Amino acid sequence: MQQPDRWFGQASLAHFGALLARSIPAFEGLDAVEGASTVDPFFLMVLSELTMPSTVACLPATSVPVRSAPVRSATVSSVALALGLVVMAATPRPAQALTMMLNFTSASATDLFANTVGNESFSGWGFTGLSLNDVRNATLAAVSNDFLNFPAFGAGTSSPPLPAGKQLNINFEWTTGLSAPTNGDTQYFYLNIGDAAPNVGYLGQACFGCVRSNGLYGTVDNGSQVGSILTDSIAGLLSLATTNGQRINLLAGTISHEIGHTLLLDHPSGALANPGASSYSLMATGASPTSMPNGQRVLDRAFAYSEFSTLIQTVGLRDVSPVPEPASYGLMGLGIAAVLLRVRASRGGACAVA
Repeated sequence: MQQPDRWFGQASLAHFGALLARSIPAFEGLDAVEGASTVDPFFLMVLSELTMPSTVACLPATSVPVRSAPVRSATVSSVALALGLVVMAATPRPAQALTMMLNFTSASATDLFANTVGNESFSGWGFTGLSLNDVRNATLAAVSNDFLNFPAFGAGTSSPPLPAGKQLNINFEWTTGLSAPTNGDTQYFYLNIGDAAPNVGYLGQACFGCVRSNGLYGTVDNGSQVGSILTDSIAGLLSLATTNGQRINLLAGTISHEIGHTLLLDHPSGALANPGASSYSLMATGASPTSMPNGQRVLDRAFAYSEFSTLIQTVGLRDVSPVPEPASYGLMGLGIAAVLLRVRASRGGACAVA
């Protein structure tokens, strides 16, 4: 049995009816031991995701998409991309935007469900040519890409739900503590990232619809630690990854998945149409109802079109950010060019284990 990943859902009693209607699939997949219960003043649901054991044939090297932009392999490309991100992050954002903080814990942090994680150095993950901050920056870029670079109408996709010139009204930053975001957003929440002590067996957890629910503000206090990403459990899947890009996909895919739960996204019942490298979306689970093969986790997955429509409802839209200054374009281009050269040189196949 491999590592599971679970989400918790909660909503205030005022939102009970609306959330219950959206949560019927969750009840169908509830673990028989944990079940569902009402905890005053919150409605609490518990769902476990198990990554079901499966055997997946080795994929040809050319068929394994990787995230090229987030992965850097040399000092120059790392600095260039980081500086480009800093310049772009300095671009003014709407004051009412939501920021999700990726908290790479430097000591320990405890989420709403009393799950405590400690520091993760990623030293045993097999990253080559990447510093600890490189890994953090690459993860941030990959998660941001999942939410902010979804294809729009006119972008060569037949059925995107996103109008041209628009993006979700959400921002992302990483931190090593519970500091407020530097972008000035006044609504923010933390997702803790680190090793659990002791290992709890699942990949991540997050509250369901607690940050945003049906276009309404969530049910937890601003600044809450709404979930955890358990890197010691994710490390159990590293045998599936052969490149830096695939290792980032394992981590970033789990983070985007758990953030999706906080924004009212459920596990789908199977593969869904999406613009990613897999027929399975980011919200897919290895257990029922999706039964996604574990090997899909190393691919650059995306939210399904139907899931992104829900995100538009819960998060809202804003105009795409103004075009960055030429200097930031140059820095980003330098970093991405070096990344592409490195990834193409090191791209390999991916094999799952039984």
